[in-house]
Amino acid sequence: MRLVCNLQVGNRLLPTLNLTGRKKSNKTQLSLGRNPGSDSKDGELYIMVCTSKNLNGTKYKVRGNVEQVFTKFMDQGKATVRVKEPAHDLIVSQADVIQLKSFLHALKLGLQNKDIGQVKLSTLRPASSAQVEKQKTRLVVTSRRDYPLTTSFPYSLESLKISTCTLRKVDGRISSLKHLTVLDLSENQLRDLPDDLAKLQHLAELHLQNNVVEKFPASLCIAYSRSLRLLDMNNNMLSCLPPQFCELTELVNLKLDNNQLASLPKNFGNLINLS
Repeated sequence: MRLVCNLQVGNRLLPTLNLTGRKKSNKTQLSLGRNPGSDSKDGELYIMVCTSKNLNGTKYKVRGNVEQVFTKFMDQGKATVRVKEPAHDLIVSQADVIQLKSFLHALKLGLQNKDIGQVKLSTLRPASSAQVEKQKTRLVVTSRRDYPLTTSFPYSLESLKISTCTLRKVDGRISSLKHLTVLDLSENQLRDLPDDLAKLQHLAELHLQNNVVEKFPASLCIAYSRSLRLLDMNNNMLSCLPPQFCELTELVNLKLDNNQLASLPKNFGNLINLS
């Protein structure tokens, strides 16, 4: 059972000495399993933490040593595992939600001494450099040849540009990239924007220039009302904007040249931050 995530290790004793208790967050492979050669049922369970600086890993005994597991923000890919010895908090973030739930479920079974024979545990071995490489935050695709048809978009992406790829439809996988702040789909052949893009609740920049978009969905206006600061829709086919467009009050940069707009929404003056 392995989980790739960002991890901070918090030392609960250091604050008592007026020292910083947390190390910087790093790309990490967490493994839940037993030592090589140990009994498949009765061998001691460990959590092993491997990073690029420590490929051999640090092991934390599970039974009798894990004090508490905090899961309040599990649906955001976050959790904290508190261990007694050493007095560390393993603070997980940017984990795949499904994989995180599976990992914590297996950990819970191990803590309760229940049968985890059907759970695929790991044999604890050093990680490879590729397994703990730094998470990719930016991706640029400017040709159909480079488009990721058979591989997933990196979950950690914060900026994604897919331009000059003759896209006629927005890839549904994009809406699952919860960390995106910049999305550039310019220079394609997009006509519609799916409501699923509303899931990108941290989006600050949306570049859609040089497409054939006919309308801007009200759902996106509501979803981006507190985050969107730049919207470029030059050279599209917009004929009108929904009333909800005036809820994009954080907009600083708005480009609507060369569309088919005959008028603007009644409360367009609410966009007081436009430069």
